[in-house]
Amino acid sequence: YEISLGLVGSEMCIRDSIPTTLPNPWSAQLYQVIDVPAAGSYRVTFKAKASMNREIRLALEKDGQSPLMDETMSVSADWTNYSYDFTVSSAASGVKLVFMLGNVGTTENMAHTISIDDISLYKVS
Repeated sequence: YEISLGLVGSEMCIRDSIPTTLPNPWSAQLYQVIDVPAAGSYRVTFKAKASMNREIRLALEKDGQSPLMDETMSVSADWTNYSYDFTVSSAASGVKLVFMLGNVGTTENMAHTISIDDISLYKVS
C-alpha cells in the first residue's frame, strides 16, 4: 500500500483513507523519491492531522541503509505543524522521503483518515 506524494513543496494536500492498520509501520506509506544535492543540514516541514489520535513515522531512506532521518510524531484531529532537521555528509540521489502510516507505536487497528499538507524540504546550511 503505497501512494506517491507528487512534488515535495507543492500546495496539494494528501488525504489518505486507511481501512485497516496492518502490523508494520511501512504497511501503508506515502513517499517521494528525491535527491539530496549536497552535504549539509536540511529541514523537512509539513502539517498533519488524523481522524483519530495516532502516531506516524517520517524517514529519509536510501537503499536499505540506516535512515538519514527517522522521526515518530503524534497526530490528532487538529492541524499541527512539524519540523525536523537532519544532516548528510555527502550528496545522495534516489532517497525516499517516506511517511509510514501503518502500525506505528500505539496505533489502533481501525479505519481512519490522515491528511498531510505543505510538505517542504530545504537546505538550512
